[in-house]
Amino acid sequence: MLVAGALLVLGFLLGHYNSQRVQGDQKILLESASKEISDSFKTEIQHAIDIVESMSWLFYASQSVDREEFQSFAANALRTSPIVKELRWSPKVTDERREAFINLAREQGFKDFDLKEQGARYTDLLKSRKRAQYFPLFYIYPQSNDRLGLDVYSRTNDRWAMHAALERGRPVATAVSDVPPYGNRMLIYVPVFERQSSGTAVPDPSNLVGYVTAVVTLDSLVNAMREKVEQTGIDVLLFDNTNKMHQLLAYLPSKHSRLSAEEAAVEYRIAKSGSVVSLIVAERNWEFVIHPNQANAGDDQALIWVLVAGLLVIGILVIATIRSCMASIAADTAGV
Repeated sequence: MLVAGALLVLGFLLGHYNSQRVQGDQKILLESASKEISDSFKTEIQHAIDIVESMSWLFYASQSVDREEFQSFAANALRTSPIVKELRWSPKVTDERREAFINLAREQGFKDFDLKEQGARYTDLLKSRKRAQYFPLFYIYPQSNDRLGLDVYSRTNDRWAMHAALERGRPVATAVSDVPPYGNRMLIYVPVFERQSSGTAVPDPSNLVGYVTAVVTLDSLVNAMREKVEQTGIDVLLFDNTNKMHQLLAYLPSKHSRLSAEEAAVEYRIAKSGSVVSLIVAERNWEFVIHPNQANAGDDQALIWVLVAGLLVIGILVIATIRSCMASIAADTAGV
């Protein structure tokens, strides 16, 4: 019994040591992965912001940017980023200038051009109702004639970002939404003013002439993260936590997970282990929750118990062997 007890104690000590070692390795892995993944995400989004800001400078540098000039600049800009899929220009049009603006577009070859607004579905485009001002899509690259004239100000998600960008004088992104053909995407709005302001003062909103916009898809970013996650043995969840909305954008388990995305979002948020990294980019609060994979944790626990069970079996065999030897010696002694 003494031998079996010693082996069991040894098994638990080895298991505890292995558990502490695994936890230490996981902590180092989480810290390294958290920085690498969040830095990569921030770099890509910031590059998208730089692109749309550079487009806005095109309007400051020229008295009148025509469609051909816009598309040439946009074509070169889009080659530098895998996540920026579309660039747009939406001028400010007051209701007094509505008819003149429509006629101008038709004179440029868009015979059916009119101001439209979003219907109940993404594909529903209706004739725009009367408003004090409109921000219709006028230049789009790649060209999409069916979206020309859409008043983006008529959409709640866009209107919030446009107001925020105007008030702060810097790029602001909409919430992420699933919209074809880009899947999970957001729009980054940059306001353009009649006169460029110097210093850090926010420009006068009355000088607003329009918005340059980038359509940014997160799918390529998520896929790049997925490749890293599969090699590291960690799970990654990406949230948009702007205004504490906790919108789950991606769940990337490194192995097959027993948890659904919603279950993982709840379980990993309340877990004491793991790493949480928050970033504010494009005026949105992005949150990464990075956690050891549940399957890996189960494998480690199973390995410990297999080790303990193995030592217990060895102990039983040792005791049985000793008892057999002692019985043989006792039989020999009795025979003598």
